[in-house]
Amino acid sequence: MGVRHSAEATGLVAALQGELAAAGAARGESLVWSAAEQQAIDTLIRVVDRRAGLRRRYNNVKDVKSAIKLSVELRQCDNQVMRLLAAIKTDIPKPESRASERNRAAANVRWQREHERNTAVGGA
Repeated sequence: MGVRHSAEATGLVAALQGELAAAGAARGESLVWSAAEQQAIDTLIRVVDRRAGLRRRYNNVKDVKSAIKLSVELRQCDNQVMRLLAAIKTDIPKPESRASERNRAAANVRWQREHERNTAVGGA
């Protein structure tokens, strides 16, 4: 049986998936998360779930000392959420510039020539 997540976490992940799908549609491709992004999303879900629980406790707290402690934890969660969101890229990658294409092509030509020379020397 799967773990149930907070509505906040579920909604955030759905929004991220929607952004990724829109970016892929704009490029005419199907984009997927990298392993690092998937790990960041998994951590993000846990932090948002924790924040939702802390928020519920904060809303019901009666004494000031507890409210201050919960407030500090909520701010820490907020900061961690923002750092994790910065690690997750849903925007469309910029196309390679013409200069980069030429540089890559030139490097491939040099590599191919070097490979042919090494193959000819080693194969003789």
